[in-house]
Amino acid sequence: MSAQYQKFLKVLEKWPADKTKIGRDLGEQIRKQVTRFSNSLNSEADKDLDRQIDALERLSSNVYAKKYPRSYESTATGLTAAQCSQVLSSEFLQYLNDGAGSKKKSEAKATVASPPPAAPHVPVLCDKAIEYLKEAPGRTFFDMTFGAGGHTRRLLEALPDAKVYALDRDPVAHQLAQELSETAEYKGRIIPLLGKFSDIPRLFGEQSLAKNSIAGILFDFGCSSMQFDEAERGFSISHDGPLDMRMDGGRSGGLTAADVVAKAEEGDLVKILRIYGEEKAAKKIARAIVDARNGMIKIETTRQLANIVEDALASGPRKDKLQRPAHSATKAFQALRIFVNNELNEINYAMLLANEMLRLDGRLVTITFHSLEDTIVKRHIAGNVTAGAANLMPLKYSSHGLIDDPQMLQSLSETNWRQLHRHVIVPDPAEVARNSRSRSAKLRAAIGLSLVCGHSVELHCAIRSFVLASLVRRSICSVPGLSRNLVRCFSSVQRGDDDPARKMSSNGANVIIGRAVARTIHGELCNEVLSMKKLLPNFTPGLRIVQVGGREDSNVYIRMKIKAAEEIGIEAVHVKLPRTITQVELIDKINDLNDDPRVHGIIVQMPLDCERNIDSHRITDAVSPEKDVDGLHTINEGRLAIGDLGGFLPCTPWGCIELIRRTGVEIAGATAVVLGRSKIVGTPAAEMLKWAHATVTVCHSKTRNIEEITRTADILVVGIGVPEMVKASWIKPGAVVIDCGINVKPDPTKPSGTRLVGDVDYWEAKKVAGHITPVPFGVGPMTVAMLMKNTVRSAAKALDRQLRTQWTLEPLPLTSLRPVPSDIVIARGQKPKDIAVLAKEIGLEPREVSLYGNKKAKISLSVLERLADKEAGNYVVVAGITPTPLGEGKSTSLMGLVQALGAHKQRNVIAALRQPSQGPTFGIKGGAAGGGYAQVIPMEEFNLHLTGDIHAVSAANNLLAAQLDTRIFHECTQKDKALYERLVPRVKGQRKFSPIQLRRLQRLGIEKTDPDALTEQEYGAFARLDIDPETIMWERVVDINDRYLRAITVGQSPTEKGITRETRFSIAVASEIMAVLALSRCLKDMKQRLADMVVAFDRAGKPVTADDLGVTGALAVLLKDALEPNLMQSLEGTPVLVHAGPFANIAHGCNSIIADEIGLKLVGKDGFVCTEAGFGSDIGMEKFCNIKCRTSGRKPNAMVLVTTVRAIKMHGGGAAVTPGAPLNKQYTEENLELLEKGLPNLLQHIANGQAFGMPVVVCINVHVTDTPAEHELLKKASLKAGAFAAVVSTHWSDGGAGAVELADAVIKACDKGNNFKLLYDLELPLLDKMTKIATTMYGAGQVVLSASAQEKVKRLTEAGFGNLPVCMSKTSGSLSGDAKIKGAPKGFTLDVEDVYVSAGAGFVVAMCGEITKMPGLSTRPAIYDIDLNTETGQIEGLF
Repeated sequence: MSAQYQKFLKVLEKWPADKTKIGRDLGEQIRKQVTRFSNSLNSEADKDLDRQIDALERLSSNVYAKKYPRSYESTATGLTAAQCSQVLSSEFLQYLNDGAGSKKKSEAKATVASPPPAAPHVPVLCDKAIEYLKEAPGRTFFDMTFGAGGHTRRLLEALPDAKVYALDRDPVAHQLAQELSETAEYKGRIIPLLGKFSDIPRLFGEQSLAKNSIAGILFDFGCSSMQFDEAERGFSISHDGPLDMRMDGGRSGGLTAADVVAKAEEGDLVKILRIYGEEKAAKKIARAIVDARNGMIKIETTRQLANIVEDALASGPRKDKLQRPAHSATKAFQALRIFVNNELNEINYAMLLANEMLRLDGRLVTITFHSLEDTIVKRHIAGNVTAGAANLMPLKYSSHGLIDDPQMLQSLSETNWRQLHRHVIVPDPAEVARNSRSRSAKLRAAIGLSLVCGHSVELHCAIRSFVLASLVRRSICSVPGLSRNLVRCFSSVQRGDDDPARKMSSNGANVIIGRAVARTIHGELCNEVLSMKKLLPNFTPGLRIVQVGGREDSNVYIRMKIKAAEEIGIEAVHVKLPRTITQVELIDKINDLNDDPRVHGIIVQMPLDCERNIDSHRITDAVSPEKDVDGLHTINEGRLAIGDLGGFLPCTPWGCIELIRRTGVEIAGATAVVLGRSKIVGTPAAEMLKWAHATVTVCHSKTRNIEEITRTADILVVGIGVPEMVKASWIKPGAVVIDCGINVKPDPTKPSGTRLVGDVDYWEAKKVAGHITPVPFGVGPMTVAMLMKNTVRSAAKALDRQLRTQWTLEPLPLTSLRPVPSDIVIARGQKPKDIAVLAKEIGLEPREVSLYGNKKAKISLSVLERLADKEAGNYVVVAGITPTPLGEGKSTSLMGLVQALGAHKQRNVIAALRQPSQGPTFGIKGGAAGGGYAQVIPMEEFNLHLTGDIHAVSAANNLLAAQLDTRIFHECTQKDKALYERLVPRVKGQRKFSPIQLRRLQRLGIEKTDPDALTEQEYGAFARLDIDPETIMWERVVDINDRYLRAITVGQSPTEKGITRETRFSIAVASEIMAVLALSRCLKDMKQRLADMVVAFDRAGKPVTADDLGVTGALAVLLKDALEPNLMQSLEGTPVLVHAGPFANIAHGCNSIIADEIGLKLVGKDGFVCTEAGFGSDIGMEKFCNIKCRTSGRKPNAMVLVTTVRAIKMHGGGAAVTPGAPLNKQYTEENLELLEKGLPNLLQHIANGQAFGMPVVVCINVHVTDTPAEHELLKKASLKAGAFAAVVSTHWSDGGAGAVELADAVIKACDKGNNFKLLYDLELPLLDKMTKIATTMYGAGQVVLSASAQEKVKRLTEAGFGNLPVCMSKTSGSLSGDAKIKGAPKGFTLDVEDVYVSAGAGFVVAMCGEITKMPGLSTRPAIYDIDLNTETGQIEGLF
């Protein structure tokens, strides 16, 4: 060794010690290590030393110079400190990092891989623990520290009918409990639970356990023998393993002991070791750990830490307090274990929970191994808990959420326990000899009392529960030292004796402890909340406590409320607002809370601590009466004044009434006197006593003969604000005295110099009164309890509204006139209900509704989030046969159906319609809101503008068109570099890419984010889209019929430098953006669809998108509000959602997915959403299924197919219809032969519905010239063709009443079961999809593509669009591609002339012939009849 050592010293000469860094110099650390090895006499150490000397030689010779370039010269290596650290950690100090040589490391691994057989687990103090638990009043137990299950098994052996909830945070212990629970012996008797003590409230909820329901609880604190015996767990000093010490095995993350010793500052290490380990040498050990760190030694194993501690304490072997041999690192390990697992806080919290878990007379047994553990347990049981009982150590290096709470500890100033033995129980010598682990064990056993000791024996004890009276009395009798009078007084309260003399003891009144009653109420409320969560798992009652400023007294009250809320399961949020807030800002904040559906209760903490003058009464009244859980809103006070107790009651008076009732004193007929008339206490207390049938007198500071009045009171409620004003002489013997006052009075005998007193002279009054509340612990806790009760009541109402399957809808009465007036006359004859009222009726929250006047509104998308867990309703699509000029009345039939379902069948139902374009309104239709007595109102609002959605679509569409042409212009007139400089300009000397430009760079494969880093070639690729004008697909739009915009030339101004192109306008609803709006599922989805829209192709054949043009965000901004559906109503007051309006012959012809989704959630499981598909089933319904339902994932339950006798006759060869000319008598007289010839068209549409697996209900929309025979022919043919039902409906003339039979058929069809299926798979080639649609839906024989269409199909497929659904754009007037062919032709050829992609909408459009996207005005359009009456302001001419 000496030769090696000399060699080592020569190496170290190049590495001189730095005297300025005593204890931290690397060379010094290495010397210490060498010295340690020098004293070793084994050969393995020689090998280790040789290896390290060799590594040092290479390091000192600077062999790593190439790997780590020199930044400066040093006396050692020429490397920086960071570089040196890298080298050392990876090569030279590998041995130090491992803690021992490679052999020792392999030995450690071998130990882990093949551990020696573990000794059988021996539970500590087991006999004593079972002895105490056996006497528990029940057979449900909680083993809070299951470990190896020794105590649990012994308990189950002793009590064969017992059941044990086995909790442990250790996954190994939990696994053992699970295995035991599956054995025949313990099945159903052991219920395994995984978690720590602070998880118990959650676990209680999951197990549906009520408070105060456990008979016995066992704690075996500390580390189980299983954990000590496993080296890998990192607890053991004798077994080397990773320095972990997490009791849960790392299940929930968190720091390990290795993290603590690596990260903690030296001062904090001292505190940890001293506080948690009671280690006197904490400073030495902390210094040694820090020295090791400075020497770049990673302390990662238990052996490493033990060696460092042992070296630091070179004073020889240690002994424990009983003079037994102990390892020098025992206390350090113990300290780290306690710190890492946050044990003291967990124990403190567990003792709090134990009191809430145990039933009256329940047994608590604790076994501790550490003095700090035992101190916490002892103080809880003895009732002298102080702030020092819990962990005050700042958890600087941990993420534990549970910290010391002085308020929580203060609540334990009075004990809830009675210890069952005089002295702590320790194991006898025999047990210590058998099980060395037991030598430091201490056992304590206690009974959970029904009593909480007060300030003195005179105050007696607080009654925790009035439910188990016999158990309480038994507990009282068993407590040593309590007077018989107390037992007698309590028993009389439980019996409800009426004679005041019997209720009083000779020594004074029965003390009414409000805190005890409050706890009982808390338990009841906790069970209510658990019941709510069973109904709706994600539902949580919400309370918001608004505080202006930061008064400390207010903070105390707020903490009390939040604590009570958390115990019950209420989510309480402290809303802190600055002192500088204005009244307007405060009211705005309250309004936000009023509108938040997650908030069920709001309280504003008074007084307001603000710099500005704020009217507190106005603030109180700003809180919604439905969320005013303080009960102080003028409306709630008014309701109380008139005897309506259904609102929120003021908390303090309500608490007083509750206390009086629980004394057993009858309020009805009693004489009650209330001292004080405040808004918060006196006045509402008087009202509540009055409505409880007491005879009430209110006294105040001006009342004369006040003493004489109070002496008449059987019940005296005092809240006058004068300390100890009410004397014994004021009180009628045997009266109930409720003291609501709280005042601070000087008291030099108290440490604080003050004490709290009420408005009653308690010590004098208690000698006279029959029952009396003390101050504190009387009325105060009841105020908080009743606040919680109001909050839970409010939450229950909200939950009821959310779960309510039936709306509280009030239909509008409808009177049908004969003859049936025009549509506009009918619409104006019915006054719509206020749209806010309708919104509330169907379950919408105020914040989810944006009113546009009082007849229409937008619905927020947030309703989908709120109702995410609600089951959706039935989905019904209404389609028609092939349209004719006579009209089939799909919209009218849809409205008749929903009016029948909602107003007459009392079903939740929503009609979901498209918004009509203004083109047809001013062109030929004059309106599109249904007709007769089945329509949407107000008719004018529906047909004109509505909320501006179509205008938003037009603006977005034309913005994109403008950007497209502008980009072409700039690319034609600028060089690459100049174009790039303008696209990415310098602003204040800096330039940067916008997010949308960064996305373009990513699509180009350019990873750079610095605009100045691009190459010339990248400049051009980024800046130049190189659009081919011949491929432009994007057109401008306007929402009117204008035939002269069908072909135009743009760019003819001289300023455009001759860059012109031919294009055209479309009508606004033909824009792809309208289809995007209809198919989007949320804002994010809409934005992505807008980005994906293909506007053209570049000269290389690649698609150019809206995102490439940089316009996505701007489009989304224009359409943000348009994505929200519009709420209107039917003539009978049922809800209608109006949203989006894509053309069915160009796009997919359906209203929006979002409107349907909101509707389906609002109607609920048994409700109905009825939506319309444009034109015939071959067009609108096919796209509804294959495009819309494929996108939304919804499966419609039924299809309603609308037909008329007249339309079928036309398909049978009836005469042509000329607008304005009288109808041919074929249509006005019975003609069964012509009707039968037209049946194939009807039958094809029935087959279309069946092809999707939907039951088809045929609705025969009646006209006045129809005959019963004609109706019967249609019904028989429909049923023979497989229709689920065929119904004659008179909704046009009779409203919903005329469609009741139709509604019944739809209900039955939806009950049949859902067998919906799509027509084709997306994997099919585009041509095959077109063929499938044409042959199945139209009856065609084949589909033929033009040469141009073939080329475009090929291009689109290569561009990745081949897997999109197909949108067939063909004439609506025939099943074929020729509008002149009526009936149901078969085997024809369908020609596809053109194909293009609507990538944003998500489909490929196949153009079957020339389809006009811009209608024109006729010779006499409807504009001739539409006018504004300037006298009345009414619109005329709509029909």
